[in-house]
Amino acid sequence: MLYSTETIDEGSEKYDLLLTLTGGFNPTPRVLAAPLDAALSRDAFRADDKLVAYLTGVNAGAGLLPIRSTASNEERSAPGVGTVAAGRGGVFVFSDNLSAPDIYPATASLNVWNAALAGPPQQLEAKVIDRRNVFVAPGGRAVLYSRPAAPQHENVAGIWVAALP
Repeated sequence: MLYSTETIDEGSEKYDLLLTLTGGFNPTPRVLAAPLDAALSRDAFRADDKLVAYLTGVNAGAGLLPIRSTASNEERSAPGVGTVAAGRGGVFVFSDNLSAPDIYPATASLNVWNAALAGPPQQLEAKVIDRRNVFVAPGGRAVLYSRPAAPQHENVAGIWVAALP
């Protein structure tokens, strides 16, 4: 279980984050982020609860994405992340390279990362619309996102679906 004991709202909510198993009382939960530096995104856990993902140090809509093993506490991280969604296995989809907040439409890059393996994140799409509108389909096999029209292809804007590894 991932939970918070404190929260503040300074334009966006920030939490402390603690992690514990639910099989019994745990007087010493694992502290993932304190004090009041974490934010939650779309999905916090992958389907089997072996990895937990959250954001820390969020500023101007982006922060550090730690993906942490719930068993070993081993952590991998990616900077400048706007949102994260969990797929199947160790796959997480996240946005980064966010456009400036005063640019419309807001855009970001879309990446996929199998955090259960040793490799780095891979870019799925260089420019998606709105970093928050990234959804992993039920079953975790595909990601849905919106993409702006390219200047040479005015009719290709819309909702896109990409298979996840």
